[in-house]
Amino acid sequence: MIRLAAALFGLVIGSFSNVIIHRVPIKESIVWPASHCPTRREEIKPRDNIPLLSYLMLRGRCRNCGTRIPVRYPVVEALSGLLFAAAAYEFGLSLDLLSALILIVVLVSLAGTDLEHRLLPNVIVGPAAVAGLAVLRWPDWLSLFLPTRSGGGFIRFLLLRWRVVFSRWPSYIPAAWAWET
Repeated sequence: MIRLAAALFGLVIGSFSNVIIHRVPIKESIVWPASHCPTRREEIKPRDNIPLLSYLMLRGRCRNCGTRIPVRYPVVEALSGLLFAAAAYEFGLSLDLLSALILIVVLVSLAGTDLEHRLLPNVIVGPAAVAGLAVLRWPDWLSLFLPTRSGGGFIRFLLLRWRVVFSRWPSYIPAAWAWET
């Protein structure tokens, strides 16, 4: 029963993620105005705002103007519902479930925004990073720094070897990674 409730809740949150994906990059409020057609700015009626079902009933078109609704909307809603159900299956009713659900919302919103706008807004990334650090337990803090230090050194070592072997800076590696010789 908990998985079904999580899946339904995920569909609703997926609908909200679509609002974030559409409005944050264009610096529009995610709260006001209510859901509206992006073409004619007419408010969407509640019966046309039911996750997944409305898209299917309207056959992917706006009821008012007939404009096609991007397929991103049902995909994000369905993905969120599935991921919420999977998290409920994995964690049951626990604080870990709450952390997982928050992470799912953030990652789905960021992935959708990145795919649609080629942008990862700081207004999402910043608070998500702070929230992620807040839910870490003390032993996990140390593990944050060790892989970063050793991983960065390993990548630099590989790049140095590349430079020696091929003796010229490849054009597809960012110039910001270049170094003095």
